[in-house]
Amino acid sequence: MPAPLVIAADLDLFQEAFDHASTGMAFVALDGSIVKANAALCRILGYSEDDLIAIGWEAVTHPEDLAVDVERACRLFSGAIESYELEKRYFHKRGHIIWTRLTASLLRGGDQPIFLGQVQEITQFKCSEQSVSAANVRLAELIEHLGAGVLVEDDRRRIRLANSTLCRLLELTITPSHLAGRHSDELGNEIADIARDPADFTTRLAELRARRVETRGEKLDLSDGRTLERDYVPLESHGEPRGQMWVYRDVTNRVEAEKFNHEQNSRLRESNGRLAALAATDSLTGLPNRRSLHERLVAALRQSARDGLPVSLALLDVDHFKEFNDRFGHPAGDEVLKALAGLFRQVVRMGDVPARFGGEEFAILLPRTEAIEAIRVAEHCRHALERAAWPLRPVTASFGVATIPPSSMNEDAAAHVLIAAADAALYRSKAAGRNRVTHAEDPFGE
Repeated sequence: MPAPLVIAADLDLFQEAFDHASTGMAFVALDGSIVKANAALCRILGYSEDDLIAIGWEAVTHPEDLAVDVERACRLFSGAIESYELEKRYFHKRGHIIWTRLTASLLRGGDQPIFLGQVQEITQFKCSEQSVSAANVRLAELIEHLGAGVLVEDDRRRIRLANSTLCRLLELTITPSHLAGRHSDELGNEIADIARDPADFTTRLAELRARRVETRGEKLDLSDGRTLERDYVPLESHGEPRGQMWVYRDVTNRVEAEKFNHEQNSRLRESNGRLAALAATDSLTGLPNRRSLHERLVAALRQSARDGLPVSLALLDVDHFKEFNDRFGHPAGDEVLKALAGLFRQVVRMGDVPARFGGEEFAILLPRTEAIEAIRVAEHCRHALERAAWPLRPVTASFGVATIPPSSMNEDAAAHVLIAAADAALYRSKAAGRNRVTHAEDPFGE
């Protein structure tokens, strides 16, 4: 094929490629007038080719982007650069803004140099980018106004974000903007200096980074007496580590309040315990009183129903105690009662409960005890009284013992039955001459 025909064919091919390219393209003269525009560019900007040729390049360019475009074009014309690329805004025919990526080069082969501009629309990408940027700005504002100190570092442990609260809590003399880009070890060393235990603080930071497990509410005691609470949150993207976030809160007031409340509650529990003990104790003898005995008897009967063992109860009354008081006086009688209480504490078995039942009457609760063993314990107590050295006159007592087997009866009702049976046996001991032990064969009384 002759050479002129080859050139003509090449021009036709270029023209077809220009017209049908998916990228917007235009030839622009040195004065900014559009010489030719393809269909893709017309579609992007909403103008016909004739409209674009009539109004020129500058008319559709956003004024804020015009200066940089002209500056780059001048450098391109001077030969300082071979081409340039920039993100540029154009006005659509309908008035809205179109974001594009412009690539420009200069063709010098003809009579006059001419610019070739290639335009790719990126409006959707820029809107997404701007949304992300706006979200980041809002996030930064939110973090800045949080009541907690926040520090975000990337996977290379460079600080990417920090807020003013962090600087205040950690007594840093620099602003959050000056922290950005610094290695977190630098900040870690500064924090360690104000920690009560710097070595422990440094070791714990290394452990958290190595384990990469979210950890919340760790306490950090500072040398000035304050207490900070620290959260550690590892950051990931698509399963890959992307850094970590640290959150610090000043919880000094809360910790002090909790400590105060704990101390107050401890004192309150101690006071309540003392009051409960006083309410359950006979003031003269120091033994459990009648109300406390009843509570313990009910508990023993409840346990009896579970383990299948009987419960026994001994009631005793000091013989001729009224005559003793009339002859020697009530103070002397009180001394006898206190001495009896001390004696019972010594001679009963471990687990038995001696108690003052009222006046000169005492009781001994014998959990998990058969009748024979209960009688033996009562006789042991009676003999101890009889053999004791009493300063004014001998002291003896009459005993009544009752035993109740495991029962499905209500514990309160069973307690009343057992007490009544022991009381009836006690009166039989008195009727039989006193200073003896009588057992109620029938736990429900005879």
